[in-house]
Amino acid sequence: MPYTHRTTEELVRTEAYFHQNVSVLNIAIYVGCSRQTIHNVVVTFLRKAILLLITLNNTKKIRNVVVDALLLYHMTNKNTFK
Repeated sequence: MPYTHRTTEELVRTEAYFHQNVSVLNIAIYVGCSRQTIHNVVVTFLRKAILLLITLNNTKKIRNVVVDALLLYHMTNKNTFK
């Protein structure tokens, strides 16, 4: 059985079905490939992408807290360096 790469359209459809909580078996039937292929796409691509988004979101929150703290520090200590 020759290996073929998933097309962008198939990956987008797989992601859409995944977000709609469609089972791996049904996604495989809809897309026309094996369950193992869908599982690999979900595990390697989508879960890592979700973790990346969570990490980026947390990084932005941390950055915002640091910026707010620095602004507050400079506002309260503006007479220190005269």
